[in-house]
Amino acid sequence: MGKDFKDAVKEYAIKNSRSILFSCNEPKRVQGVCKMRENGCPWSVWGSRYEKDTTSFLLKTLNDYHTCHRVQKNRLNNACWLSKRYTMAFKPSGNFNFGDFIGKVKKDYILAPYMHNMESLRIMQKN
Repeated sequence: MGKDFKDAVKEYAIKNSRSILFSCNEPKRVQGVCKMRENGCPWSVWGSRYEKDTTSFLLKTLNDYHTCHRVQKNRLNNACWLSKRYTMAFKPSGNFNFGDFIGKVKKDYILAPYMHNMESLRIMQKN
């Protein structure tokens, strides 16, 4: 429940080079805050289940203003996210190159994937 909502917030954070934490993660509601909130960044998002018997989530509150700096490395861009985002890149082909892949991620999202994620992707690609 709320997985799609959280995925949308993660996608936002990665595309905008922001570090987001989920401070409230319950079946009925989800709250995301900027990781730099202790430094005064006011960004936050609240979502809750739309109705009792649905899995739809409703955006209740969004403070879409960051006072913090953008991040180059984001813990949200893990191997699982990268493999979902770039599924077609991992189709069996003889010309796949991880260096080119890292360059594509940097170009698309202006961030640098962690190298341990690249190792995890290599393992996922073999399976």
